[in-house]
Amino acid sequence: MKTNSVHLPFNPSSIFESQGTALASVSHALFANNKRKARDRIYWFFSPDKDPRVVEFMKWVKVSSPQIAELGVQKFIQTGERGALMANVEFCINTRPTLDWLTYADLQKTMDFVLQESAAWYNPAKHVLLFVFLPSKSTNSVAIWRKMIDIPDKTKRTFQSQLKTTVAGLKKPDEYAIHLDEYVVLYCVFLGRGSECSVLF
Repeated sequence: MKTNSVHLPFNPSSIFESQGTALASVSHALFANNKRKARDRIYWFFSPDKDPRVVEFMKWVKVSSPQIAELGVQKFIQTGERGALMANVEFCINTRPTLDWLTYADLQKTMDFVLQESAAWYNPAKHVLLFVFLPSKSTNSVAIWRKMIDIPDKTKRTFQSQLKTTVAGLKKPDEYAIHLDEYVVLYCVFLGRGSECSVLF
């Protein structure tokens, strides 16, 4: 099965996992190291409407949201932990975008506040958390966007028992430690959890 960069339009028929391959080329951008802070690696404030690749990817996300939600529910139940699906806009298999699941412990290694805060507070019985990112040409940084995917009622019914058991075993949201590589001041317009925030350093 050929692995290649994205060619539009995307094929919506299947959801593939890259088994980490889509993250490998940008691991030094996503995950903490001793040389570069999270704010120099992960950028939250770019508009998704400025790049046609991102625009088309977001269309695919909208069309494929039921399948994305089901995969996210399955990964949540399998790992027994909060987490998020990650999507590299520039990586696909035979024109099909790929997704990867990162647990909360994985997200802590990014040292990024928004990634961790989002995963700590979303409701895994109702939503699947998806982060879509576009690597820079150097792959030293990524522009990233957060999507909250509603879990369809059919999927909730299918996994009702497993979801209930897994959610019951979770820690409370405010018990999840957020790992940072520098002190931050957080400014939010609070319209409830999940509001957009600016992180000031």
